[in-house]
Amino acid sequence: MFDRRPQSKGGFRDLRFLCSLAFLLLSFPPAHAASPVFEKDIRPILKAQCFDCHGEGEKLKGGVDLRLRRFMLKDVDDGPVLVPGKPDKSLLYKMVQNGEMPKRDKKLTHDHVETIKQWIASGAKTAHPEPTELAKGGGITEEERAFWSFQPIRRPPIPKTKPKDRGRTPIDAFLVSALAKQKLELSPDADKVTLLRRACFDLTPFRQHLPTFSRSWLTPLRTRTKN
Repeated sequence: MFDRRPQSKGGFRDLRFLCSLAFLLLSFPPAHAASPVFEKDIRPILKAQCFDCHGEGEKLKGGVDLRLRRFMLKDVDDGPVLVPGKPDKSLLYKMVQNGEMPKRDKKLTHDHVETIKQWIASGAKTAHPEPTELAKGGGITEEERAFWSFQPIRRPPIPKTKPKDRGRTPIDAFLVSALAKQKLELSPDADKVTLLRRACFDLTPFRQHLPTFSRSWLTPLRTRTKN
């Protein structure tokens, strides 16, 4: 059975603290997001949804190639594919926004459409100069090649720690190093009562044995505290 006893004053203090923290976080204005760039934000969307007809297929449908930004700077029968700075004038945005493209049941998500709109509105920027030539069909870009899962497995050097950092394992050392860059540190060690409470929530089938386990595990701690 769940413990239905009223919460302690400490529990209410914790709740007030969390509510205050949430209020402070919501009070800060959101950070200004960087403008989308083709290689990082747009090409993955187009590759997943559009390249089979407009880039990697045997024939370019409508004569439209979406593999590079500069390929889109052309007019087709229905108008310009891409007009940097003007989403409403760009056929690319208009076709995905009204659901005409891609021509399948699964359409682009609202977030994907908005990302394309923001990219065009901000000037349709690229992260670097595009290649002068591109082989027919699919290809792997440098950004795709740099994806973490394609990298060879390496054993990174373990960051150095100090005794005050309380790092016990190599994983702790990496955590301490990452936290230090944000001017943070590891949280204090949890006491046995807190650890037992966490186990209670995680090990549901184990609850029936908790009273016996609690006495055997916590009695030495309480004895030391009294002494």
